[in-house]
Amino acid sequence: MNPFSLTKDELRDEVDRLRERITHLEERREHILYEMLEWRGIEPGMQCSSCGGSGRRTYSSTATWRGGIGGQACTDDVCDGCWGSGTTVRKGINLRAILSLSSYVSACETVDASGDWKLTGDELRTLRRLLNAQER
Repeated sequence: MNPFSLTKDELRDEVDRLRERITHLEERREHILYEMLEWRGIEPGMQCSSCGGSGRRTYSSTATWRGGIGGQACTDDVCDGCWGSGTTVRKGINLRAILSLSSYVSACETVDASGDWKLTGDELRTLRRLLNAQER
């Protein structure tokens, strides 16, 4: 169809048709989003604002949620807003805190003759702080 060969009324009809098509596609998109959230067990409106409920997001560098030096490429990884759950209500495990906790435990892994860890008061306080951060 050549738009330059249409009359004014035909152009108006075409614009109306295209507007109806846009409305239909927008409604369909909302319906699909609702079905995806329902499939994941997420109440509409409770989805993570960072990933939209998918649990994954694209980071603008290769650093992702781990931080550090990033390259010049987009990288897909777990969302650091909900930690993969897709919802603000029940967040997944905070991977930063787990990595920090794991590194910390490895660094102060002193074992006595009975096989128990020996941690100082400061080490225990730090361990509690890291465990509390993981629960958030």
